[in-house]
Amino acid sequence: MLWCRDAPARAEGPTCGGASERARVRVAGKGPPEGLVQKLWSARGTGRWAATDGREIVVGYPGQLPGGAGPDFRGALLSTEPGLPQGRGEIEVHVRSSGWRAHGHHRDPRYSGVGLEVVVWEDRAFSPSVASPRATSVAPGEVPVVVLGPAMGKGPLGQLAPAEPCLGAGQRRGWESLISTLEQAGLDRLRERAQALSGVISLRGPDQALYEAMMEALGYSQNRAPFLKLAQGLPFERLRYLGLPGHGQPGELDTRLYCLLLGAAGLGPSDTPDVSRVLAPEDWTTVGVRPANHPRRRLRAAATLLARHVDTGLSMGLQPYLAGDPARLEAALVVTGPGGGPAPLGRDRAREMAINAVLPFFLALSRFAGRDQRQTTAAALRLYTAFPAHGKDRVTRLLTLRLWGKPAGLGRACYQQGCHHIYQGYCLPRACGRCPLGV
Repeated sequence: MLWCRDAPARAEGPTCGGASERARVRVAGKGPPEGLVQKLWSARGTGRWAATDGREIVVGYPGQLPGGAGPDFRGALLSTEPGLPQGRGEIEVHVRSSGWRAHGHHRDPRYSGVGLEVVVWEDRAFSPSVASPRATSVAPGEVPVVVLGPAMGKGPLGQLAPAEPCLGAGQRRGWESLISTLEQAGLDRLRERAQALSGVISLRGPDQALYEAMMEALGYSQNRAPFLKLAQGLPFERLRYLGLPGHGQPGELDTRLYCLLLGAAGLGPSDTPDVSRVLAPEDWTTVGVRPANHPRRRLRAAATLLARHVDTGLSMGLQPYLAGDPARLEAALVVTGPGGGPAPLGRDRAREMAINAVLPFFLALSRFAGRDQRQTTAAALRLYTAFPAHGKDRVTRLLTLRLWGKPAGLGRACYQQGCHHIYQGYCLPRACGRCPLGV
């Protein structure tokens, strides 16, 4: 088996030079739970490792373990070639190396960014000249494999916890103090989004800016980029014009818009009248995507939302909802299913769209609103801070686990947004010394 070269606790096993092929593929029983291997890697992964293909891997930081779909560790600092600076990458952990194919990662584009696979045992015959099965967008044999071996787990379990300064901050600082920090971080995230949308408003106008923001929000993590590209390739005004009666699209307005969106997305007939393909079917991520989040279902939701505001335009159509409460804006974005069936856009997703697209847009628009600027700004901020939390996500679970020792409900969407802002700005770059949660 292969061992970390500079950790005394791992020096008891055989080294790369003395390992036979039979020793490297040996498996004893079921092995440890994968969750335990993840904890071990999180605590002890930093160091210099020898991969199964002979490469030396330098791990400056083992990565964050946020949970959820996709690779186990994100934001790791890796160098896979001597003399090269460390770059950020993703790491996947398995008990056995055969887990990569057994779990279907070789067919899942979400794993195309994996830079290292970490396993306890190598149970797959390996030769540097034989291509290892990897995600389709990664060159065969490119991703190195590090074998930990059983000595990785030796030592007191109390040493397994990482030393992030936010650990246990919930007990040290108290609820009110931390919630105030999360709220401020959430407002910072809102203003950053509004700043980005201000540029789009200046370049392409309010309706197009809101259309792009809403479409990107419909894509979620897997398909944000193709949804945004679709909105840019089939602009709102063009879609609005083609959706009018007399342009060759049958049925009700939302059905006509849906056909146009499907055609441009590459997910409908290739000969859709009046519209050119913006994307191809392979541009969309569908492997591992829940049926409720499939691009076709989300495009149906987009068509229904757009059809509601074809006459007035998106910004004019949604602006009256700023005067109400969060439930009113949320209801304006929900798209119910036909005959009581599954909703193309349910309450949780509508709430996320309000928080991540609609309210940042109106805060951005307030800068162009002249006399109404203060009123629009106040309305957007009031709704943003009042919106209830949406469903738990992996980042919120991770940070609340660190702060309070267990995943906790935060009550407000603004606090959840604060978790995302801190995770992106401090956790991934390993800027723990500047993180407001650790103060």
